[in-house]
Amino acid sequence: MNFYSKKKLFLKKSLQVRYKDNLNRNVPLSYELDGNLKQDDKFKYEYNDLGGQTRVITLARTKIAKYEYDEEGLRTRIIVGTKTYEYYYNGEENNLALEVTKENGQIQRFRYCQWDENGKAVGVILN
Repeated sequence: MNFYSKKKLFLKKSLQVRYKDNLNRNVPLSYELDGNLKQDDKFKYEYNDLGGQTRVITLARTKIAKYEYDEEGLRTRIIVGTKTYEYYYNGEENNLALEVTKENGQIQRFRYCQWDENGKAVGVILN
């Protein structure tokens, strides 16, 4: 969003909005101009050049979550505290094939995804 005054042209890098929560308090939200949520009343959100979320931190800068992507922009890992979620994709369709959940480096769960020839999910197997 560009704004013009007679003195100068300036570019706005974010959009500030507010909403009322269930206690009728004004809660501020800050969005990047591409629509990504930048900050709410508890967290700050960071994104890569492709718009994929890379970090969530508290306003006091405590790391909550980290997100990693491959060269095609597919999310490959989420790290939240001691838990890690790893994502593996099949072939050229880039459908999710496997999700592995680890706690402190130890595998806790597998989730296999099955797809039909049209790319529609037909099943999930949990182990």
